[in-house]
Amino acid sequence: MQSHIPTCDLQILQYTSTVPDALLCSICREVFVDPVQLPCDHHYCRKCLDQHVHQNSDLPTTCPLCRDYFEVRTDIKPANRIIREVLDSLVVHCPHTGCGLEFPRYAIQAHISEYCPGALILCPDVTCDHTVRRDQFHQPCQHKSTTCEFCNAEVLVQDLGLHINLCDEASFECTGCSNTVQHKSRDQHSEQDCEAVPRHCKAAKIGCTFESVRLQVADHEKTCTMALLLPFLEPHERKEEQFRQQLLFEKHAQEQLFLDMAELRAQNAEMRESIAAVQHNRRSLDLNRSLGSNHAVQERTARYQLEVNRQGEILENHADIIDLLQHNVATELRDMRATIDVAIRGQIMNVENHLLELQSGMFAMRNEMRAIAPLLHRSRMPLANVQQQPAVSSNTHQDPDRVVRREDPKL
Repeated sequence: MQSHIPTCDLQILQYTSTVPDALLCSICREVFVDPVQLPCDHHYCRKCLDQHVHQNSDLPTTCPLCRDYFEVRTDIKPANRIIREVLDSLVVHCPHTGCGLEFPRYAIQAHISEYCPGALILCPDVTCDHTVRRDQFHQPCQHKSTTCEFCNAEVLVQDLGLHINLCDEASFECTGCSNTVQHKSRDQHSEQDCEAVPRHCKAAKIGCTFESVRLQVADHEKTCTMALLLPFLEPHERKEEQFRQQLLFEKHAQEQLFLDMAELRAQNAEMRESIAAVQHNRRSLDLNRSLGSNHAVQERTARYQLEVNRQGEILENHADIIDLLQHNVATELRDMRATIDVAIRGQIMNVENHLLELQSGMFAMRNEMRAIAPLLHRSRMPLANVQQQPAVSSNTHQDPDRVVRREDPKL
């Protein structure tokens, strides 16, 4: 019999706690297995580094992270003892189904080799080259061929049970109704056909507690009040179930919405932090560039001082210009005020002259009215009195000017 010692692949192990990133290989992103160190102090799994060197055999060998050159034969060293001890102390789960034990990583290989019930070892039959689980070591060899008693097909012993369950010819006698049933129809027979299978009344979900064999349950359901009411309750139950499903769907949608909102808030916060970090780095980079050396700082300070002086001169010139503009504006305002005063005074004098002319006209009109008033008074006297007056008197009251005009032929 050939010896077979089960081994463990350390890269497939599951750890009981989160492993720090410092213990992860930068190539496979798994926990270090047989770690090695390069001159640049970067660590990798030996297998991962060998694959990296092989894939880049036509190029100079460089570190996958920092791209420093190294010699394959002389520069690859095992990792220091502290890193190896930390890796060996990590607690892992046993990788085999049915075990469930936990061990430090350094002890997992001994557990699988000697004690794990799920580890695969050689079959105890000296003629068999297959492996079996350690907890099945004392059973007969499961890899030999045997014959199905129903269809005479040759199958392995370990597959015989599955074959019988699917075999078209395989059958058994039901212990309840004593009928012969095929294995593939066993579940259907027990649920639908067998008369001896215990059953509950179909109204059990609304409170009926009757339980018996199929025939008696069928007779009971014909007289059971709850069973007779069940057809009337089923539509309401269906509606209630639909309503419940709808509520569950809405609840799930609401929860998903809350999760999405929380994720969006987290992404927004991360984005703001990233923007702030980028801005900070940019400011730091600008500051480092601007403060690269003392000479550069002095030159930058001198340029800044010259710029300040130039801006001061510009401001002084602007101040002089502003003063000049203010003076010109004040002068123009005084001139405008003098011009406006002269114009206003001329207008006032014209108005006053016009008022004087109006007053003179009014005085003349008043004198004329005074002269006309006696004539108007006389014109109101009776006509008879006017006729009794002598003609001479009428002539005496004639205008002397008119008499002169009559007497003087020149006029």
